[in-house]
Amino acid sequence: MEKTGRRRGGTVRCLCAALFWLSLTAIASAQTDPGPVDLSTRQGARVWFNKWWPLSHNADMGFTGDVSKGIPGDTSQAFKDNVALRINIFRRMAGLQPITFNPTYNAKDQIAAMMMSANNQITHYPPSTWKFYSAEGADAASDSDLALGFCGPQAVVAYMYDWGPLNGTAPHRLGSILLPAITLMGTGDVPSVNGEAAANALWNADPSFGNSEVNRMTPLLRWPQSGYTPNFLIPGRWTLSVPDGSKNTPCDLSHASVKVSRNGTLLNVTGKSAPDGQGLVWTLDGTEEGDDDTQVEEFYYQGELFGWARPNFEDDIVYHVVVDGIRVPDINSAGDELGDGSLYNGGNVTNGHLEYDVIGYDPDIPIVDPNNQSSLVNISTRSLAGDGSSTQIAGFIISGNAPRRVLIRAGGPYLAQFGVKGVLPDPVLTLYDGSNLILSNDDWSTDAANVNAATSLAGTLGFAADSADAAIVATLQPGHAYTAHLTGKNVNHGNAIVEVYDADIGAASQFINISTRSFVGTGENIQIGGFILRGTGPRRVLIRAGGPYLAKFAVANVLADPTLTVFQGQTKIAYDDNWGTDSAVVSSATQAVGVPAFDSGSKDAAIVLTLDPDFPYTAQVAGKNDTTGNAMIEIFQLP
Repeated sequence: MEKTGRRRGGTVRCLCAALFWLSLTAIASAQTDPGPVDLSTRQGARVWFNKWWPLSHNADMGFTGDVSKGIPGDTSQAFKDNVALRINIFRRMAGLQPITFNPTYNAKDQIAAMMMSANNQITHYPPSTWKFYSAEGADAASDSDLALGFCGPQAVVAYMYDWGPLNGTAPHRLGSILLPAITLMGTGDVPSVNGEAAANALWNADPSFGNSEVNRMTPLLRWPQSGYTPNFLIPGRWTLSVPDGSKNTPCDLSHASVKVSRNGTLLNVTGKSAPDGQGLVWTLDGTEEGDDDTQVEEFYYQGELFGWARPNFEDDIVYHVVVDGIRVPDINSAGDELGDGSLYNGGNVTNGHLEYDVIGYDPDIPIVDPNNQSSLVNISTRSLAGDGSSTQIAGFIISGNAPRRVLIRAGGPYLAQFGVKGVLPDPVLTLYDGSNLILSNDDWSTDAANVNAATSLAGTLGFAADSADAAIVATLQPGHAYTAHLTGKNVNHGNAIVEVYDADIGAASQFINISTRSFVGTGENIQIGGFILRGTGPRRVLIRAGGPYLAKFAVANVLADPTLTVFQGQTKIAYDDNWGTDSAVVSSATQAVGVPAFDSGSKDAAIVLTLDPDFPYTAQVAGKNDTTGNAMIEIFQLP
């Protein structure tokens, strides 16, 4: 990866719980702008980052070309959207407006990327002697950032890191990804196939940028931006720049100096300014590359490899930056400097002095505030509904000191619209308080007005008119153990979902758990529990998958070896086979919620997680090696 100082035309400066498992693919939005983010709070920054970063990779590349034959081909729109979203995540973190891709630039960059891969070289001036040379590809190469060895979203991260001896002024970051006035870009990508290197060309020379109004929060653009940034995105080179495409800049950094401390310890900083005074670049350990500070290593985050990354430290790392000597430029009409100018005042700069903090954090580690935790509001389980020991039974408890109105649904025909096969044709829903039957429903339309009102309040998709699905609306007392039994009318079997929704507003009570026992099959017939947390802070939850555990309660045909997998949206976040691999944590959590513990050494599964609110979570229970049997999935919110 390299960057020349030429660009044609100028000089380059540096859902609801019920739908979790039904619509996972719909969660992967084609949206390429994550919107603004406030990095001043850890929780706000984490929630935003963990929502958007997983959506900026993992799309099918869909490459249609053949590098060995000089065919540039194309990539899928979803892959291009991933690249655009990755760019805009960085731009929004820096306080900038998003970019969009221009199809013409995409097509030209696709040719350039193919040429780089075919010749196993990158240059902004490919010679005509190159294999598969074309004038169009050469034109794109001169107007784009170039990467060899990686492509797509990973190339965007590489440009932001901007390591290497040729990139001492971070030109890819400041002259491309974080160029404030640019609005249109393009991308071309080829994968690594049959020994040919992956490559990327990223167009950054749209002629409109010179005429666009510069967008900035302050006259100075920082990277990393002040506030909370994931540790693995903090680069070896840091930058402070004046985001203006002309010499008419509000301030001058050519006389500025920088000091940085990390957790209170002053670092050995090496800094230099760009010749025109519009950029200040520094590393944190006195070296050109900053390798010691970044602890360069191969690092995986959410399955994506980062070859130059800082690891995610468990503890937050606070970097305090102090910049002095920021001056007002003193230039004539020709752009010549006449003197040092006076000390600059403006934005966060006072008498040429600027201070700010960058906090590196691990986005996988939330911090739980006991006084500000979220709560379970919507809980559901889909599985095969049978009879006898294989009846689908959902249990839940309401905590607090006030009754709560709930909506309980049993969906069978409802599932067919989502492509689920073998659905239960006519579910029957029966609600028990302990051993006392309190309500029963065969077809939901017998109480349509109440069910529709509660469905609307819960914000979920309603049943079709006159369908054979079942539903109950009830006001329930806290502290009772309720179970909802889902069976098939006339002893039918099939896939069904039981859902419990909060249909109350402002009641001083809440759900604290759900547990569902049912038959676990294979494929579409595994057991899937979905839930949502509502509130402003993270919450610890205990999720258990009991198979052998049920035998002590005289349940027949138990699942001998359950596995438990937890997803946030489409992203797998946890897996457990045998609970004993984390027995101390699981035992402590089990004791906290006051339920019987699993037997020591049993093959039941369990996971303790700290989860953010407002995300769709699913917990999937399957039999190891495709075994089947009765099992129970339990989801508890921890105190």
